[in-house]
Amino acid sequence: MMNDFRWGPLASNNTQKMTQFNSSEESWEWLLDALEIERIKSTLSQFPVTDALEPIDFNGIECVKGFDVEMKKVDQAGSTINSDEEIDDDSSMSEAESSAAALTEIHASSSSLDVVNDLWRGSGDDLRYSPGYILPLILATLEAYLPCDDTMDNIEHAKPHVENSDEETTNDNEVLIIAQCRAFGGICRRLCDRGGIALSIASLSSRCPSLRKVAVSICGLFLKALQMQESHGIKSWRERPQLEMIMSSLQRGLAVRRALQIQKYDAQEGINFGGSHRKHNIPMLPAVSAVFLAKALLVLSRPADEMYCQMNRYFLRLNDYHGAFQDCFGLPSFLSLYCSSSDDLSRCRTERNWALLTLKDGAADEFCYRIISQHHVPELIMSSFDSLIDHPESKSELYLTIDVIETLLQSGGAHASDHLIKRQGLLSWLHGIVSWRSVSSTFPYVALRCRFLKLITAAVDSYRYNKKARVDEDNVDALTFYEKVPLANVVIQIFLDGAGTNQNNDDASLEFPSKLLGSTCNALWAIHLAGKGSEVTFPSEGLTTLHYATSVLKRYLCNTEMFVKVLASLCDLPLGAIDDDDHCAKQFCELALGFILEMSTQIPPDTIVLSLKRVNELVKIYPSLGDETKIMTQVVASRHVAVMAGGIDVWDEFLP
Repeated sequence: MMNDFRWGPLASNNTQKMTQFNSSEESWEWLLDALEIERIKSTLSQFPVTDALEPIDFNGIECVKGFDVEMKKVDQAGSTINSDEEIDDDSSMSEAESSAAALTEIHASSSSLDVVNDLWRGSGDDLRYSPGYILPLILATLEAYLPCDDTMDNIEHAKPHVENSDEETTNDNEVLIIAQCRAFGGICRRLCDRGGIALSIASLSSRCPSLRKVAVSICGLFLKALQMQESHGIKSWRERPQLEMIMSSLQRGLAVRRALQIQKYDAQEGINFGGSHRKHNIPMLPAVSAVFLAKALLVLSRPADEMYCQMNRYFLRLNDYHGAFQDCFGLPSFLSLYCSSSDDLSRCRTERNWALLTLKDGAADEFCYRIISQHHVPELIMSSFDSLIDHPESKSELYLTIDVIETLLQSGGAHASDHLIKRQGLLSWLHGIVSWRSVSSTFPYVALRCRFLKLITAAVDSYRYNKKARVDEDNVDALTFYEKVPLANVVIQIFLDGAGTNQNNDDASLEFPSKLLGSTCNALWAIHLAGKGSEVTFPSEGLTTLHYATSVLKRYLCNTEMFVKVLASLCDLPLGAIDDDDHCAKQFCELALGFILEMSTQIPPDTIVLSLKRVNELVKIYPSLGDETKIMTQVVASRHVAVMAGGIDVWDEFLP
């Protein structure tokens, strides 16, 4: 019945084939044709760790509502290593496993919160596979081709290094055994080439114990196929020894980790962590380790891959426990690749980019971020950012570094926000990059500017969400947002610089890329929202001049939705007043008043009140505006708008 779960064009194309073949082997050919390696890679780029075999019933997933609260309790009890301390893999990760296993009762509402982390954050459509759907199909395919028990017993007792025998087999039973083993090895090789085995390895990071069992079963059968005598005789399968090496290393690593897990449970002295059966669960690897193993398998299955030598060398160096993979709860090979010592500069860039991309793909949740922060990775990549700016040939690494920091913020939860913003000073670091550099030389490409603005938006949003949580805990420090003015100034500089601001800022017809318009609007709006309720008293004169603010506002005349947000953000900022800015002040007032009069029913009341306050401030700073007939007419006409918005007191200040 499992072969009825076909999808796409193959669902109809294979119907006729099914009627022609009665063998179970032929019925699974459609799955091999349906699996796409690019979709496998897309799944690995943001692995859905909360996906389960039974998505409706979440009671088997080892994560619950209040996981962050529980982890805080663990931190306070001293059972989780501080991010500034050295790492003891066995002790710290065993405690993390115990904490995860202790959280066993799950409610539907809490599960929906966990699933939010698995929402697609990449560009384009979400083409990821569901491991809970695909893995049972892969396992069924392997079982359909699996030789009988007698055959497997014969394989286990066979000599492992016999490749080509000159003896001719006359026994029909032996011929059948060899044919079954070759068919099984062939299907395993094809599944590996299609990425099915890599997906199974990545599924070892799933929070569903049942799904991890299926993943281990697939890995076990694949290792069995690699070790068969018939597989040794396939000369075209040149990468088989390397695949056997990585799968054997993973098998031994899981065995060592499970032994430590059982030992940890036995040492609890009767304390119940969700039932004694949980101590025998397949160890849940963090996604940052499981994704590395999956990508390493894809690399080793293609000898022409540029990272083949590095991955092969990494596993050849494993000696303890007969080559067991022991970085189950670490960052395997990251530091050696990111801090590459190769004499070839192009090789160094390749290794650093691969390390950054793997880190970005593996940072799936707060569990992963704790491991990443323990290795001081955020500090390392932030400190290397300055050197990348000075080397134009490092463009791809610059893009990746920005994406990695953004991914850590989005997937790391409250712990990542607290660590990056409060302890590492991420917000100050962001505006410090541009504060003493030319924007055009720092970010010469529009796409690079958009990514940096997106990172600012993600950082400010992370700060704002974390601030809300701390306000609920009556934390006074959460009410301060010291970086509002410098961050907004940096956003405006990035937006205007490079477009001939000083020469053509009066020409509103200049076209800006739509992505840059959207990224700037989102960043300014995020800063505006984060600054609400802040107890910081801003200076009367800010860093952004009225000249620049007016130039920014004119760029959004063609987009009403963005204009509202940009207007509110600019009116909430302290502006730098200059004596000869009468013309800019006039333009700003006319744009603001004209917009709220025309779109009064579509503008939030807060924006209307902020706009009236800013116009009133400018009229007081520049008395000549009071003689402008158009502006005064607009002020009089805006009285009814002020009444509807609850800002009549602000409007009354216009009266002499």
